[in-house]
Amino acid sequence: MESFKPLAKEYDEKFEAFQEELRKWEETAERIKDVTFQRIQAENEFPELKKEREDRERWARAEKIRGDDEKHMLNKKRQKIKFV
Repeated sequence: MESFKPLAKEYDEKFEAFQEELRKWEETAERIKDVTFQRIQAENEFPELKKEREDRERWARAEKIRGDDEKHMLNKKRQKIKFV
């Protein structure tokens, strides 16, 4: 098994380098522009996709707001307990 350690280490290093290159590629303006164009084309062809995306975005915003509200309410409760 000792003979596999250098290979495993090399694999991990190369895989990490690959993932970094992939992250950089995914963030390029050209790719983002292309993905946006494809999304718009698909949503024009299939309106239900647009509705599903908008619903997901709406739920994500609502979850974020709810989470912030809960934190705010917990902080208020803690402050009331401290003063009592």
